[in-house]
Amino acid sequence: MGVVTSVLSYNSVSTLPGVIAGIESQSHQPDRVIIVDNGSDEPTLEFLRQLSPRFEVLFLPENVGLGAGHNTGWRSAIDDPTCDYVWVLENDSVPPPDCLERLLATAHSLEAKGTDYGAILPKQVHPDDPRRERTGAPRIVPNMTFNGVLIPAGTLHRVGYIREDFFIDQDDWEYSDRLAAAGLPVYKDPATTIDHMGKGRESSILRTYYTVRNDVYLRRTIRREPFALPRVLLRSGAAVVRTILAEDAKWRRIRTRMAAIRDGVRGDLGKKDYSFLTG
Repeated sequence: MGVVTSVLSYNSVSTLPGVIAGIESQSHQPDRVIIVDNGSDEPTLEFLRQLSPRFEVLFLPENVGLGAGHNTGWRSAIDDPTCDYVWVLENDSVPPPDCLERLLATAHSLEAKGTDYGAILPKQVHPDDPRRERTGAPRIVPNMTFNGVLIPAGTLHRVGYIREDFFIDQDDWEYSDRLAAAGLPVYKDPATTIDHMGKGRESSILRTYYTVRNDVYLRRTIRREPFALPRVLLRSGAAVVRTILAEDAKWRRIRTRMAAIRDGVRGDLGKKDYSFLTG
């Protein structure tokens, strides 16, 4: 059964070597490794150019977003008729040596029982997290992440790809919703771990915009949660207070959050070039 590893990279020279080393150390080696570079600068590009020919690097001319970047690798993977699974990594996902072997064992166990599933997710841990126990049986979880998840090729044929107009953030939750609607739940295997180097990182102004905007759109328009907008406004009000009391660039941060809520309500998605996001 063929496994294609698809790695998404963006300006990641500090963490990407660890991801590559993690892939090379796997007890079950993937049949192909595709790296999609999402418009990185040097020195990330230099590092990628020096990799062995085993790593198929697809260079995108600009940052097209998380969804479009992942989709590029996934499409290339399942264009190969021997591909049965796509193992998805990001440039801050460092797998321990038994990660892929354990994910495949869980997949085969579910399939032997005739259990429908859409993806299998390892437990996300930070290298400094003391709670690194690897115990428990696989269980259904409501949301997935694209860090280390194993996706059968059949899932992609049936459900399709990531929404690209989210650009970054919340697209994994939206994809989880579609899997559940198709009767293909996400299983988390707590006996399998992956080191998520970026887990718990603070949000930049840019990331805050997309996180808030996409969260508003997802909860209000797609999930149609009761009182979704008032809840977002309450959370944003608390965030504004924290900004006023303790953060820099106060007006930029407040303006970012206001624009995100407005665009989320309107359904105005896609990549934005607002000056206050990067100025």
